[in-house]
Amino acid sequence: MKSYVSTNRNSSFELLRIIAMLAIIAHHYLVHGVGQIAIAPPVLWSVDEICQLLAKISNNIFFLLTGWFLCRTHFTFKRLMILLGQILFINWALLVINLTVYGQRDIVTILKQLFPISSSMNWFISAYFAVYMLGPFIQNAAKYFRSNPRKYNIFISVLFILFALIGFITPSTAYYSGIAFGIYIVFIGDYIEFNKENISRLPVKIIGLVCFIILMGLRYALGSLSKFIPVISDYAGHFEGNASPLITITAICVLLLFSKLTIKSKIINLLASSTLTIYLIHDNGAFKGHIWFDILKLQDHLDHMYIYMFFCMVMIYIGCFIIDQIRKGTVEKVWIKVISSPCNKVDRYLEKILM
Repeated sequence: MKSYVSTNRNSSFELLRIIAMLAIIAHHYLVHGVGQIAIAPPVLWSVDEICQLLAKISNNIFFLLTGWFLCRTHFTFKRLMILLGQILFINWALLVINLTVYGQRDIVTILKQLFPISSSMNWFISAYFAVYMLGPFIQNAAKYFRSNPRKYNIFISVLFILFALIGFITPSTAYYSGIAFGIYIVFIGDYIEFNKENISRLPVKIIGLVCFIILMGLRYALGSLSKFIPVISDYAGHFEGNASPLITITAICVLLLFSKLTIKSKIINLLASSTLTIYLIHDNGAFKGHIWFDILKLQDHLDHMYIYMFFCMVMIYIGCFIIDQIRKGTVEKVWIKVISSPCNKVDRYLEKILM
């Protein structure tokens, strides 16, 4: 997704957003698509694991990018309302399709789509919106720590121990929620940007590759052991969770590698501008089944499911991109006109109290 105000968009990072979103789509294809078919052929372990790890790394990357640009951007209430309008419109449009085309009548599901953020229709979107809403406070805290580098080192160390290390060795999720995880990774992103010159001197390619290999090895070893000691399976997934230090470090290394690129492309910037809508549509809790089985008819292509996976990745990205461009040129323009005046007043008030 995007940081809350994109001023000078870096095509290198925009390309990273596109790649990250494609990795997430591939993972969802295997989990929410192939994984939901009882008669589906077995998924190759290596492909499934690689896609799963890449998706977790990608979730980290989106929050890291928000943190990377945190202190270069300016929060506005208007932008928050535009984001809210985007989330609500996509969910409500999909709700209408569910009601009229697919005959959705489950009241619980309907209520979740009516209130997608509070109902966690998609955990990432709920966390992302909350982090965005808390943006001014996170930003002020980051600016304070930037003026006190020693305190920033201590603060990041404490966060890393609490969210990464403790979460890494215990099967409990009590130490973090989606929102807390998002805030933690955003701070990590800002810290990395603040110290990028020193950190970039490290062999990030080697570090990232080693972490990824360790993740694959641990998952395979623990998965094999769980066949003999079932309780180990409860711990195995934790090594590749969103807050796993190995996942986060790998994501940081990827981010630093892309930060060194000097790509300039209006096409990349345009394609990357729709990543949030792509996420909202293809992973909507009440609609994703229709995408995989009613629209893309994944069940008819199981004999060549990996080739079809790449086809689905491209079709979902292009299809959702077109939908988003139409939305921006129609509904969003109207929404911005409606909210501009009251939001500008709120922004002037916020500017006074947050200065």
